[in-house]
Amino acid sequence: MDINKFLENTKQDKKIDFRGQELTLKELSYGTVAKFSKLAKEMEDMDAMDTNRVAMGNLLNAGIEEFKGITEKQVENFPPVVLKELTEEVLKFNGLQAEEDEVGNAEVSEG
Repeated sequence: MDINKFLENTKQDKKIDFRGQELTLKELSYGTVAKFSKLAKEMEDMDAMDTNRVAMGNLLNAGIEEFKGITEKQVENFPPVVLKELTEEVLKFNGLQAEEDEVGNAEVSEG
């Protein structure tokens, strides 16, 4: 079996409605998702969001078809809450999602 062909043929995308706009979430490889797992853990911390602007731009570029080629300048124009919501959508679709524990702290779970 050709593993590369298998992977290419089984990738899935998902259309979502985000604030009235249709976006296409892309299924990412394990290696790509692993790079962003730290970002998922820090999503609730606004200071961490500021320092992870480049990482969020990379995640949007990789995980949303319509954002392919997004520039750092364009990322800077997004309100922080929109960046947070978009990155959470990509992470959730790819098996990482921030969940609040009983005391309201964000935790990351797989699947």
